[in-house]
Amino acid sequence: MTSFVMGAFFGMLSGFFGSMLAAGPASGVIFHQALLGKFQRAKSLALGSSVAETLYCGVGALGILWLSSFLKEYKWIFEWVGSILLLGTGFLFLKLKPNITEEPSKEDKKKLAHAFVYGLMLIGLNPLLILTWGIVIATIQTIFGLHFNLLSLVGFSFGVGSGVLSWFYSAISWLKKRHGRIEEGLLHKIFQGIGSAFILFAIVLAIRAAMG
Repeated sequence: MTSFVMGAFFGMLSGFFGSMLAAGPASGVIFHQALLGKFQRAKSLALGSSVAETLYCGVGALGILWLSSFLKEYKWIFEWVGSILLLGTGFLFLKLKPNITEEPSKEDKKKLAHAFVYGLMLIGLNPLLILTWGIVIATIQTIFGLHFNLLSLVGFSFGVGSGVLSWFYSAISWLKKRHGRIEEGLLHKIFQGIGSAFILFAIVLAIRAAMG
């Protein structure tokens, strides 16, 4: 039990702070929905994303070596896919016209379910996260002189999902408290900045893929 708790502790910290630093299609879509006042939909997206992160972290944690080798060999393919996704998301944000609306009292359950699946897919289309989480685990063990057993790795995976979800829910709650105070002009500039950043990341990723 101690091993599980230790793994969960490091996993939650990694998921929470890693999500703060990471910028990708999932975080962009989640914050876009929150900024428009669609908080339940944003939370459904975040839940789907956190589940996918947990699953990918679990695969990386269990150390499926042949899959890691496969991902390393064909890394350039996934980088091209990631670049296309980022580029598409970037242009989407550049074209967005802010329309701030009040949060509806009841959101369609089907739409929330679709948002959950969409959040799952946004992360699921990036299998390089398997390698990323494998590297994170190896780094933590090296820095802190730890050795994660199977129970620790299971705890770490669940901790990552909890950390990712905690970060997004905290950010969404913060935005909800300030909903209505953000003018549409400012919101438009925020979307423009996010879109430009995604396009820049897409170009960098494409260059990396082209260089092999």
